[in-house]
Amino acid sequence: MESSLKASVDELSKAISKLFSVNASSKALKQMKSFYDIGVEEMELQLDMNFTGNKQNMKNFQKFVVEQIKGFTDGMRTRLRKEVMDSIMNRESLTKLRKRVQDTFDLARTSAERIARTESNRAYNMGHRDAAIESGIKLKKMVVVQMDDRTSPICKRMNKKYGKPEQAININAKFIDDKTGKEFDIPPFHPNCFVPGTKIRTQQGEKNIEDIEIGDYVYTHKNRYKSVYSVMKRKVSEKIYKIKTSKGVIEVTGEHPIMTNTGWKLAKDLTIKDWVLHAK
Repeated sequence: MESSLKASVDELSKAISKLFSVNASSKALKQMKSFYDIGVEEMELQLDMNFTGNKQNMKNFQKFVVEQIKGFTDGMRTRLRKEVMDSIMNRESLTKLRKRVQDTFDLARTSAERIARTESNRAYNMGHRDAAIESGIKLKKMVVVQMDDRTSPICKRMNKKYGKPEQAININAKFIDDKTGKEFDIPPFHPNCFVPGTKIRTQQGEKNIEDIEIGDYVYTHKNRYKSVYSVMKRKVSEKIYKIKTSKGVIEVTGEHPIMTNTGWKLAKDLTIKDWVLHAK
């Protein structure tokens, strides 16, 4: 009976993996490249010029998207397995088990749509930005936000500050959110950060996060080392969350994703019931 249940759980885990990961990376890369090219092509039409785009920027961005997909799929698989096992241990009815599985799939679908929407927007804006810089013309940029019930507070603020042609700034300048002090080259406006002093495990030993450089190899949640292809430093005035664990304290901004025993969760959404995964 136990082996049969384990087999059933494994099959369900594979199902959600197939739903979101079969050819997901290649499809995502093609989609991101497509949106990037659209951004470049629009600038070509506006300026009546030809552009090649920045291939290195696009390559780095595609790596970023692939890692997001991998982390997302792993998190959803872990969550699904836990929901099924909880249902089995609590001797729930088949109806309740189906409800748990359906809720997990609904959450996965919603999360996948959010990632796709955010990163497609980022790729499109990168295409615009890179082509504008390549033109050599002194151009400006502004913010255009689709206002609806999903629009975040920071996007609303940035739209109010930079949403009109007369509020446009130099193409190489930064968009600044007055409330948090965050700086952005292009939208989306949702980066996540660890505070200085956070220890990061690398192939050369532990380093403070502010000392991490492009080319370093850092340890990931997949129990392997991966090369760093981009770094970011910024000042923040937002709330910093201190997550106390048996292995020490983690300090991050509220929107930073944390890998837990039930998958990825935002730091601000963690509870004392969560287990934060750590490197062995």
